[in-house]
Amino acid sequence: MATVGLPLRVMAALVAVAALLVACGPGRAAPEGQVLLLFSAHGPGRVPASSAALRSGSAWLELGGFGARAVPAAPDTAVVLEASVPAGTYGGVRVEDRVLAGQVQVTAGQLTPVLVAVASGRPVPEGLYVGNQQVSLGLRELQGALPRLPAFQLVDQRGRPFTSASIAGHTAVLAAFNTGCRTACPLYTGLFWQLARELPGSVRLVEATTDPGDTPAVLRGYAAAIGARWTFATGDAAQLAALWRPFGVPVGGGDLTSSVLLVVDPHGYVTTVERGIPAVGDSLPRALLGQLDAAGRQALAGHGDGWGAPQVVDAVQSVGEENVRINRTREDLNKAPGYNPDLVKDNDNYYEG
Repeated sequence: MATVGLPLRVMAALVAVAALLVACGPGRAAPEGQVLLLFSAHGPGRVPASSAALRSGSAWLELGGFGARAVPAAPDTAVVLEASVPAGTYGGVRVEDRVLAGQVQVTAGQLTPVLVAVASGRPVPEGLYVGNQQVSLGLRELQGALPRLPAFQLVDQRGRPFTSASIAGHTAVLAAFNTGCRTACPLYTGLFWQLARELPGSVRLVEATTDPGDTPAVLRGYAAAIGARWTFATGDAAQLAALWRPFGVPVGGGDLTSSVLLVVDPHGYVTTVERGIPAVGDSLPRALLGQLDAAGRQALAGHGDGWGAPQVVDAVQSVGEENVRINRTREDLNKAPGYNPDLVKDNDNYYEG
């Protein structure tokens, strides 16, 4: 008697279903983790009785209700509730009628702290911090230990508005430069080449000029000449001063007497400030190498002021950017060979044009 064999793909699917039934069958609950909801604020306050929930797809998973309570000033926190929920990824938190956007990753058998910043008795819409690292960062922000990036109104190399809202919700790396600078600026752009290869597209890379004469057309030509595809931003003198003067960077063209790089968290706080000239390894793309003056070449050979891509990547990771990928060893990153734009053509930091 002849038998007909099942296709391998179907057999594999049946095996997977059987394993799932065994794992989650009758009497065996789906794996769960714990969510610990915390409130804190800039100054002491109170919140009314309400409830909290996690976004699960298009629905909401209720965590439970809580009574009216005092909310302490950071770094102290109020424990609002603790709940067991199925392990998985959730798309935000709802407290009262306010939805706080963000990803909440709950791991089976582990406690996930979730901090909600409160102001005037209400959750702050952008005030969601998830995980130990983010909660610690949020408490520092609420304490006033970290400066806020000034609100800015600029345009990018295509002439499109580029404002504080353009980076809200994303970690950003922002550096001062201008197209007439021949010492530090080509090295900063070389650093951005390395960062574009090491950081995920969710991290926004931005070089903002100090020179109002760097029009969108000038920046677009600069980017095209060196093959760079991240954001370059400009504005008038007042707009550029509003961004850079709080960090001691003068507005104008030519070589920068005070160079700076900022790491900005998704809430708009500056978590890291690097000053001086970055170390970018032993070589630059030819287009950038040709821009360096004698002082710039000396800085390149002397490895700048001793900080570079590894330190910036670490700073981004400390913000809680868990998807940072380190594709090479620290030694390779310092050498930075290749500079092949094709390696980063799928990175969201790059624009087309």
